[in-house]
Amino acid sequence: IKEKDEGRGRNLGFSSKGQMFLIGAILIVISLLLLRNLTSVFTTAQEEEAEKSIVSDLELRNIRNEYNYVVGIATQQSTPNASAINNLYNISDLLRNDKDVKILYMLVFVNGTDQRYTVVVGNFMDDKINATVNVTGSSTTGNYFGIVNDKRNVTAEFSPTSNATINVTLSYALQNTNFTEMIKANITTRNHFSLFYDITLESGGIIVRKKDIYNTTW
Repeated sequence: IKEKDEGRGRNLGFSSKGQMFLIGAILIVISLLLLRNLTSVFTTAQEEEAEKSIVSDLELRNIRNEYNYVVGIATQQSTPNASAINNLYNISDLLRNDKDVKILYMLVFVNGTDQRYTVVVGNFMDDKINATVNVTGSSTTGNYFGIVNDKRNVTAEFSPTSNATINVTLSYALQNTNFTEMIKANITTRNHFSLFYDITLESGGIIVRKKDIYNTTW
């Protein structure tokens, strides 16, 4: 009887260990399944984030192309500078009313006939800016433009001292942060547009930004 009891004890001990291993294996399998699900969720979130970023970037590219198109069309008008100024304002105002977007642009127009040029600054940054424009090779001096409120554009006209390449520098302060941008333009007997724009678009929690310069001479 003693030997049988000992045998049973050994059998019971082996069965208990087997159950522990089985429970441990089940827990490991469950953990792996949970980990795979979490990884799948994380991967899906990353993919969705990447897709949103691509969509936002494409949307911003389309906006950039529209700005270039506006200036390009203005070259075909009888009053190119007035056309460009009006249409840049209109498209910026339309975008601000339709999307979560911030836009700053500077347009330089060289009139090849009278050898004068104008500088236009448009502020659609959803806040006022303090803007100063400095130019090289000009007989016109002074600081332009000071405070420019949101959804406003301002214009100044300059007379160059000679036919040459001029530098137009825009310095502006926005919410206690200073920025500087520069455009080069050629003063010749031909008409010329130089457009700088800084566009920030927020869509679906994704923020994309584009700064570029578009030039055309005719």
